Amino acid sequence: MGRCITVVGTHSSGTSLVAGVLHRLGVDMGDTLYRPDHNNPLGYYEDAELVELNRKVVDWMQPRKVAFLPEDARAYRKLIRDRAHKHLWGVKDPRLCLVGQRWLNALEDERVPWRLVLVVRSADASTESLMARERLSRRRAAAITKVHLDGMWSMYFQHPERALIICYGTMLERPTETIERLAEFVGVEPTKDGWLAAKGFVHPEMCHHGV
Repeated sequence: MGRCITVVGTHSSGTSLVAGVLHRLGVDMGDTLYRPDHNNPLGYYEDAELVELNRKVVDWMQPRKVAFLPEDARAYRKLIRDRAHKHLWGVKDPRLCLVGQRWLNALEDERVPWRLVLVVRSADASTESLMARERLSRRRAAAITKVHLDGMWSMYFQHPERALIICYGTMLERPTETIERLAEFVGVEPTKDGWLAAKGFVHPEMCHHGV
């Protein structure tokens, strides 16, 4: 049974950057990924099937309204079984800050080993990026960011022994060190090409977008 790496973090906190690095290190982030767009030109690295399931459960713009039903848990477990043949795979979706414990429960139900990667960035920076991208007021963007952060840290405090915290700013400033930590944590020995691709994916100019 392959291991699942779950990447969590608020919107505009650097989760796409971390997921893109993991993908290049050898973590299969999904067969059908959302396409890049003007908000995220380097790609989201989000498994489209999981994101669609999460969208049915929670609207990230109204993060306190979570409607998780028994059929949603069954859908999670089916998605996991469909990926059971993969040696090392991952998922990433900011909505996992809101429903992540239910996702981890499904992994446990299917007896899939898992690790948690938390991506952290200044709450103010995430709020400002969200304001610019979605044209939200500061108050609303800050409230959305806070709910996501609360959910993310709740997951961490329940499972600190299976979690790694990655600071977005540190990854931009010291990519080699951060990529080495990621590779060791997920248990992968990247090829030379994979290592170079992962390091080459990290660009300081990403700081503007907070992808």
